[in-house]
Amino acid sequence: MLIQHLDPLASSLFSLLAIASLLLSFVMLGSRWLRNYLYAFAAESWIIAALSAAVGYYGNYPELYLIAILTLLFRGLLLPYLIWRIIRRLNVGSEIHVILQPSTSLVVGAFFVMFAFSVSFRVATAFHLELTVAVLALTVMLSMKLIGFLMLAVRHEAISQILGLLVLENGIFLGSQI
Repeated sequence: MLIQHLDPLASSLFSLLAIASLLLSFVMLGSRWLRNYLYAFAAESWIIAALSAAVGYYGNYPELYLIAILTLLFRGLLLPYLIWRIIRRLNVGSEIHVILQPSTSLVVGAFFVMFAFSVSFRVATAFHLELTVAVLALTVMLSMKLIGFLMLAVRHEAISQILGLLVLENGIFLGSQI
């Protein structure tokens, strides 16, 4: 298992990339502007592609380089471009109907992160992985999934819901990489 045998540089790099992707999820959660969602999603996909390449390098999995390139091309470039065309064609700039204000959504997202950390720490303790990057990876994965569900639940615009679903998928993909 790669998580148990990481050198400090690799562990720090994985932690940095995972936390950056979680912060971009918060950017999406705390904004009303659809372009900000889209830019944050594209950046999050680029970070996850970089994480795939880093796992491929440090874990000696050359097939992850192909996955990183495909993630960068499709999820980081093509998909945001297609969604941007839809936004431009519909002439929609921001969320019109919101259930929760962005500030309230950020607070709920912070509670989700605390819940995810609690669950992740208990799972890591059960498998004797307390002092590894596994706790952070599980926390970020579960947090991104919960934030994606929150975006699906509290946003009324279809594009926002699609991006919420894509954040959920990024969380699953990030969790599968580490």
